[in-house]
This record gives sequence, structure tokens and C-alpha cells, in this order.
Amino acid sequence: MLPSFERLLKIRGGIPLKGEVRVQPSKNALLPILAATVLAEGPCRLSSAVPLRDVENMVEMLRRFGAKVEWCDGGIEVDTTDVHPQTIGRELTGKMRASVLFLGPLLARFGEATTDLPGGCRIGERPIDWHLSGFEQLGYETKVEDEGVVHVWGEGKNRVVHLPGVSVGATENVMMASCTQAGASVLNAAREPEIVALGNALSRFGFGVTAGDSEVQIAGGKPRGGEVEIPSDRIVAGTWAAAFLATGGEGRIVGYPHKDLRAFTALLLEGGARLEEDGDALLVLKSPRLKALKFGTGAFPAFPTDLQPIVSALLTKARGKSRIVENLFESRSNHLNELGRMGARSWVDNRTFTIEGVKQLQGALVSSTDLRCGAALVVAALGACGETLLQDRHISRGYHGFIASLESVGAQIEVCR
Repeated sequence: MLPSFERLLKIRGGIPLKGEVRVQPSKNALLPILAATVLAEGPCRLSSAVPLRDVENMVEMLRRFGAKVEWCDGGIEVDTTDVHPQTIGRELTGKMRASVLFLGPLLARFGEATTDLPGGCRIGERPIDWHLSGFEQLGYETKVEDEGVVHVWGEGKNRVVHLPGVSVGATENVMMASCTQAGASVLNAAREPEIVALGNALSRFGFGVTAGDSEVQIAGGKPRGGEVEIPSDRIVAGTWAAAFLATGGEGRIVGYPHKDLRAFTALLLEGGARLEEDGDALLVLKSPRLKALKFGTGAFPAFPTDLQPIVSALLTKARGKSRIVENLFESRSNHLNELGRMGARSWVDNRTFTIEGVKQLQGALVSSTDLRCGAALVVAALGACGETLLQDRHISRGYHGFIASLESVGAQIEVCR
């Protein structure tokens, strides 16, 4: 029997999707910006936000710090005037990776922060060593206890941080920890769109931050509240494109972030997909069977790792053998095991995946092992023959109203529990 917090989705495949959908605001941009409100020391409004499970967990953490948080008119209003540092307990940190992002803003504002090690999807170790290295380079002391409690404290004295490797989370954390030090810079920084969104938010909160290149520059300033518009979710946008293609359907995806998805869109075009840019929307036209592709994941602007499982689902029915190299996470192949239950043929050699396309997938009983695995299985099930039963407890962490939106363009999905 499934635990009470899980759900069982019955998905009838083989129905071409048709219609228009709108991309939701970005979860991966919203989470660090929620953490950054700690630095504002006042009222903030985050416009265009949706109540995903991960977002609700971040909101709960803010409230435990003493912030006033309310959902209002399609956004979140946060007042961090009376925030105070305290330990983030494991009952919250164990649910999501992004909980570690409170370390940076708490350090910058109070000079101390304590948290349990974060949880989240099991797609690799994803240690926080690079985060701690950045804090230490700023002049802070760090300690990780045997039971997994992280302490960071002291006074930031240095202004230049060279991260050991390109990491989105470490870049975000060190950016926030550096905000109170005018003239600080973060070298070897990630360049993802979510980094740019955080930099823009920090600037609205009173700190002049320039991000988007391998060096983040911080001019410093005085904290203030402000309003921030959350951008479209590029991973959700890519998932919608895959869903239309998997079913042989056609549709219009409004709010498609073309600039942020150039590598993804170009790959689909290479495979034979018929796509057209239409202002802030993407038109997915009825396309022939995709041909096999070869690509690797990487830091932006390379192909995003979060879309690798979703594209893998498409390639299970492509003509020929596809080859994927997963360069970022060592355990991001769980979706291939589940797709195999539906008749997909694939082989994993370390971080290299070979997928031999078949003409048709068959409905089966499958389970989502992480957020993007769940999305990939939905895409595969929509294009499969017969009914798929999907045991899920992850999709709602990153996709808001996903089932209802799919039904609005013709999908037949029943939530059994």
C-alpha cells in the first residue's frame, strides 16, 4: 500500500495533446529569492509565485525565523524586519536541498547560522563543501558535526571568493553572504538564469549585484524592501514541449523563456521537431518521429541536467540509438530503470546512457524516484499505448496544477488516491 502522502496516477496514453498552456513561475528562481528576503530587513513582495511543496517549506522556514509571510494576489508578501537566527531542524531540511540557502543571508545579517544538512531528490551526493569553502574564503569559521549539523559563524573580512567548481547553489549562497561587503566578487560563478534572477532581486533589496558571467560583482548598499517579479520556469517549459511532442500533438506554450532554453530548443530541432517562436510563446507543431540524438549535460548555457530525464523519455521512441553523457549528477539515471518497465531499451555505463528507440512504449506500473524522473514518466506515459499507473510523491514539488493543465489540453489522467 502507498503511504498516505503519495498518490497514484492513472494515465491513458496515445492521445495527442492540443491547445495552449502557460508556463508557471520558476521554482528554482523563487527559492533562493525567498531566502534573500532575510537581507532586505523589511517588507518584500514576490510577484507571480505558486504554492509548490518546496515553496511552502521555504515559507515555513521563514516563519520560524520570525518573518511575516502571506500569500496575496498571486504572489508572496514577506516582512523580515523581526527575523532572528535559529537552527533549521531536520524535519524541514530533510525535505529539500534549498534549505541550505538560508546560511548565506543569515551570515551576512547576523554573523552566524546553523542548519542540519539538506535533503531533496536522490540524484547524487551534492555535498555542500563548496558552499563552506566560499564562506571560509570570506573569513567565516565553519564546522560540520558528526550528526550532520552545520555551524557557520564569525565576521566576514575578505572580499574575493574563488569557488572550487561551478555550482548554482554555492554561487547563490556565497552571493548572499557577500552582499554586506561592498566591492566583493565571486569568481568561477555559475551563470544560470536563476543566478541572474537572484542578482536582480538582491539589487532590488538594496545591494548592487551584477550576475550572469563567471564573475559576480557586488557593489554593496543599504538593505531595503522591494518587489521582485519571478521569471518563467524553464524546466517546466521544456517539459511542456516534450509532452506535446511525445503524444504527436501540437500546442502553444505561453511564457516560454527562449533565451534560457536555447540549448534545449536547438537539440529538439536537431532531432526533427517542428518548433516556431511566437513572441513570448513557443509553437509546437505536429512533428515526425524524432531521430536519435547525442548530447551531454552541463552548466548554463549548456544543456540543463534537469531536462535530461524528460528528453530521455522522448528518445525512448526515437529512430536509432541516442547517447547521453550526464556530466553533473552521478545518480541521474533512475528514470531509465522505470522507463524500462514500459518497454524502453537503455544501457548505463557510468555517466553515459545509451537509449535504443522502440516504436511504442506500453503502459506499466512505475514509480517516480525524484522530481524530474516523475515528470519524465508522465511524458512517457502520455505517449505510450494503454494505461500507466504512476506512483508519485515528487511531482508536486516542482509542477503546480500539472494534472489539471494536462487535462485542459486533452490528457486523460485519473488521481486514484
